[in-house]
Amino acid sequence: MLLRIGIKISQLLIKRVAAYGIDLIIIVSYAALLYLGMNQLLLHSEFRMPDNPFARQAIAFALLTLPVLIYSCWTEIGAWKGTPGKRMQKLEVMADQNSRIPKIIFRNILKYLPWEMAHTGVHWIVEYSERGVEAKSWVWMVLIVPQVVVLIYLISLIWTRGRRTLYDRVAGTSVGLKAGDRTKYDNLKP
Repeated sequence: MLLRIGIKISQLLIKRVAAYGIDLIIIVSYAALLYLGMNQLLLHSEFRMPDNPFARQAIAFALLTLPVLIYSCWTEIGAWKGTPGKRMQKLEVMADQNSRIPKIIFRNILKYLPWEMAHTGVHWIVEYSERGVEAKSWVWMVLIVPQVVVLIYLISLIWTRGRRTLYDRVAGTSVGLKAGDRTKYDNLKP
């Protein structure tokens, strides 16, 4: 299948995008439940979010980012070898057996690092806004750099036709079709 701009779209790339969409629905559902729960907590208790952006960042990391990171690592390290989205698309994360666990953990840290950096920027933008002062330039960098990194991740995914993003390459992993489905497409071993 060819796009008008001439980029060849592989079945693997389509499956990875679909898997991401499925996983994103799961993550956004968790985030929505977390938001609703926190709203109820704030409305019906004495608990208040701290004024300190470091404390707000720590709470957000503990309640949102860390569970999503653990979810991704646990499903990719386990017997499924992939998140529910990857499993539904018959994909798996591949890495050498003897170093599989650290590589997959590193892969997911790299994958979610831009997300966490953006959260940091948002907490500091809120802080400066509440003070009524203009945000420092480093805050804008913390908001812009993650967008650039995600764009590089996306370009690397398209460039490799779905096999390896930049974070896969750095971590020594790749994503391919499950063993029984590999004969349908290219040889997708890392």
